[in-house]
Amino acid sequence: MVQPLIHLAEVLKQSGYTTCHVGKWHLGADEWYHEKQGFDYNIGGSNFGQPPSYFDPYCRENQGCIPTLKPRQEEEYLTDRDRLADETMNFTHQHKDKPFYLYLAHYAVHTSIEGRPDLVVKYQSKTPTHQKNPEYAAVVEAADQAVGRVLENLDDLGLRDNTIVIFTSDNGGLIPLTSNQPLRAGKGYPCEGGIREPVVIRWPAKIPPGVELDEPISSIDYFPTSCEAVGVDLPPDRVIDVVSLLSLLTKGKPLKREALFWHFPHYRGQDVVPYSIVRPGNWKLIKRYEGKTFELFNLKEDLSETTDLAETHPEKVKELDEMLTSWLKEVGAKLPRPLRD
Repeated sequence: MVQPLIHLAEVLKQSGYTTCHVGKWHLGADEWYHEKQGFDYNIGGSNFGQPPSYFDPYCRENQGCIPTLKPRQEEEYLTDRDRLADETMNFTHQHKDKPFYLYLAHYAVHTSIEGRPDLVVKYQSKTPTHQKNPEYAAVVEAADQAVGRVLENLDDLGLRDNTIVIFTSDNGGLIPLTSNQPLRAGKGYPCEGGIREPVVIRWPAKIPPGVELDEPISSIDYFPTSCEAVGVDLPPDRVIDVVSLLSLLTKGKPLKREALFWHFPHYRGQDVVPYSIVRPGNWKLIKRYEGKTFELFNLKEDLSETTDLAETHPEKVKELDEMLTSWLKEVGAKLPRPLRD
């Protein structure tokens, strides 16, 4: 029996948290919208995967406007010192005296790339390196400034020590708009440039400052981590197949996990075919369901994935493929099937 999906916001809301989503949603409409996923407030989220425009009124001909973000000031910028950062700060100010869960999902950095003019000029004057797109750089800095404003606001409200902040991304940068060097490829690909992102977690009351960890984690781990951190029980009616990061973050204890898994049974663009991935430790096996089946890498020795070891290490391919196949069966993953004539 397939268990109904449950969002972290639903679990926290049931425990007395006020919940708010700000920014990009793009997880479906109707039954998949914010109010059906446990959010009390939604500011700027809709079924749009990208903003029609980064400038107020956030509209574009033939694309419409962001339906949940009313125009405020013409040419105001969506990301940083203007709209989404302001909305986030307004919410935290209004709800600072009781527990809240806020999910801020910036539209930046996403196409169409529209940088704030002053920042574009700044990067146009820079000497090009492997990063050559001043518009993209401007959007990245705007997101960075927005994060800074939100953190400063938490500090000003006296919420610094008692607030867990998780900063990360959902995928690597889009090629060719940016470069993910030394990582291979980018968004949508099973390579490290597509699936490896940085994560910064701040909780001054519990997490020592300045600690760097190289333990591989996944964003789905944030669910049990958040629940454990605030003392909320996990839903008892389903299997939780991810791990809490709390002991890793607060005490440096390694995670008790055999491997990380990915499953992407879709086509994307001209050259991304359905694939699955298993990563136990430093080994990484990519299994494609069309074309060349396997690629094998040792990420400790070859982070850029330049040397495919599948042919020279067939025993390792067999071992990891068995592990991956077992996991796919266990979770009931849908697998691609050949089209019939």
